[in-house]
Amino acid sequence: MRSLVYTFFILLVSTGGAFGQPSREGLPISQVQIFQRMLFQAEEGNFDSVQKSTLFLDPLLSDFQAKFGINMKAGIQDKIARKDKAGLESDVLHLVFLDMSDLFQIAGEQLKEKKLENAKVKIRTAYQDYLILSPSMSEKAFPADQKIKNDFRILTLGTELTLRPEEYLRLTAEVQQLIVSAYPGYKMK
Repeated sequence: MRSLVYTFFILLVSTGGAFGQPSREGLPISQVQIFQRMLFQAEEGNFDSVQKSTLFLDPLLSDFQAKFGINMKAGIQDKIARKDKAGLESDVLHLVFLDMSDLFQIAGEQLKEKKLENAKVKIRTAYQDYLILSPSMSEKAFPADQKIKNDFRILTLGTELTLRPEEYLRLTAEVQQLIVSAYPGYKMK
């Protein structure tokens, strides 16, 4: 059964951006799909599959190490080697948070350049990342989870008139701060 699931995953990868989700440059499919798969594999204790999935994220992991100074690859490898299921799940969620934060930064730069539609694609992808974090976040801090979802509604529905750079920065900082308050080990840059 595992080989069938893995074969399906490989087929998904080889077909490119399945399900219409945008992927990061250098990744064969959407990072959101990879994160979802990794979290599922971690929850199941399928360490070998998580290891294989991380191979698809090498460009992103290197980028995050350079941007945030956090070696997520080493942390994930360590959790796999120790068969630390809870730690691995936590690292995958942290990776999702870093991706969301990075997408916020990219979208902010695009807004400054008056590229609203490009920025909104990044914001929607950041929201897909948040939806991975949301179940855990709602357990830890339900009101914060609801506030974050409301902030994303404003961000994704914003227009040039309502989504000014200063409002964008305020909302994204608030989202990140609410998450960091629930997950103190997460860092913002």
